[in-house]
Amino acid sequence: MSQEKWPNKTAVHFGITNTLSDEVQFDGEKDADYFHLFAKQKGYDSELVLSSKTPIGAKHIKQQLLELKENTRSNGLYFISISGLSYVERSRFNPFKRRRRNKSLLLSGNEVFTKQDLIECLSVFDADDRVFFLVSDCETKGQIEKTSVATSKFEKQNVITKAAVLSLGFNPRAMKHLNISSGALDFEYATKTANTFQDVLDNLDSLNASNMKYVNSDLGCYNTHKNGAFVL
Repeated sequence: MSQEKWPNKTAVHFGITNTLSDEVQFDGEKDADYFHLFAKQKGYDSELVLSSKTPIGAKHIKQQLLELKENTRSNGLYFISISGLSYVERSRFNPFKRRRRNKSLLLSGNEVFTKQDLIECLSVFDADDRVFFLVSDCETKGQIEKTSVATSKFEKQNVITKAAVLSLGFNPRAMKHLNISSGALDFEYATKTANTFQDVLDNLDSLNASNMKYVNSDLGCYNTHKNGAFVL
């Protein structure tokens, strides 16, 4: 889609580190910095927010998105990403059972970012806006009680904007085996030839087939736009 249709292209990327960072080979701030540079190359007015400089909580994220929207006078194209660790709830009876599992993104101080937080973030935007919301996370094992940002059935509720939400779940053991700390380059590759949201998932799956599967793209994908168009 031509940039003329989107005079306002705005991005914000949140990078999060926490006390579990030493246990896995993943750097949320590194991913956020990459997406920040990637967005600028795409012509976005982009901002980078790092937890090492300021604590990042759900309230902080929602407030920043609200201010971002208020400063945009007309409809806009938005690229939002949150990068950090996540807890995945395993079945106590059958940890290897293949099913969608509860997952929660960890913010500063191990605060949990829930599906409701996601809905509240998306509800900030208007019907004529387009939003791509990326959760770039490395999964860690743990028991959680709150609803997942990535696995529960997505219900728009108060969301009127056209939004695509993708939650990536990087496997820490595979990343260690491949000696990588980020999946950002593979994400960029997956978007290069993508015209629809499904194209992004198919491209990620093709990468998974060619090497060790460390991107679990089936853990959380939602598209509130009926024709599935992908714009970034």
